[in-house]
Amino acid sequence: MHSEGNIIEYLNTYAESTTLDNGLFDYVTVLRAWHWFNREKTLDEIKRLLAEKGKLIVMDSGFISKSKVIDDTLQIIKAHMPNGELKPAGAKAESKQFINGFPGLPPHTINK
Repeated sequence: MHSEGNIIEYLNTYAESTTLDNGLFDYVTVLRAWHWFNREKTLDEIKRLLAEKGKLIVMDSGFISKSKVIDDTLQIIKAHMPNGELKPAGAKAESKQFINGFPGLPPHTINK
């Protein structure tokens, strides 16, 4: 893909072992996927990929809403789930933090 003279290369691989060069990135970002990774192995890989003073940014899309539509939607989903419960996936299954009824992950910090 070309954008204003820049070339963006896409790589389809595992977060735990990317095959990318050491110290190549100032930033590594993760959006809505952190709970699926083997966090220990992924953090090792990210530390390897980051340049000195590089940053890891992990984002999730939890939301807070008082909307009746959101509440009604959650009730419909729960009605079709075993035992009327929403079960979180990946590492979110261990979460003690809930946002609008959905499990969230606490903030993480890594030092390179």
